[in-house]
Amino acid sequence: MGDQDNPYKAPETAAATTVAEGDLYLPDEVRMPLLKTAPWMRFLGIMGFIGAGLIALIGILFIAGMSFMFDAFDMAGVGSGMTVFMGLLYIGMAVVAFFPALYLFRAGTSLKTFRDSSTSGHLASSFTDAFRFWKFFGILYIIYLSGLALTLTITAIVGVASLF
Repeated sequence: MGDQDNPYKAPETAAATTVAEGDLYLPDEVRMPLLKTAPWMRFLGIMGFIGAGLIALIGILFIAGMSFMFDAFDMAGVGSGMTVFMGLLYIGMAVVAFFPALYLFRAGTSLKTFRDSSTSGHLASSFTDAFRFWKFFGILYIIYLSGLALTLTITAIVGVASLF
């Protein structure tokens, strides 16, 4: 009985793959869709940087422009505290928007480097930054839902109190 007749023999692969030490092999059905996300991650990261920059610019213009407007109309001190607060709020939102853009851009860059080198360190770095991106948005979403629940609770209490 030869190897040809053995029904319990392990199947053989059609093509042998040689992977250098330290490199990572991924099948094409996994590798290609993964690598197609790299340019989109980098693009959305760049758009996030631009958006964060515009938000910060609006905050700076809000502080400077409103102060200039109040001075021009001899209304110094009128609402100046509120305009500074709003400007700082916009700058704070820009800082918050910067970090997910950074994580997304770095994940896309690491994937691009993985495409060229196939080393597992670049893929791990990409997944680490992608994890940071999603963790950031998860925490931000929890904060959003908590704020929404608090707002609805306060609105309900005020609504009920106004009936009496």
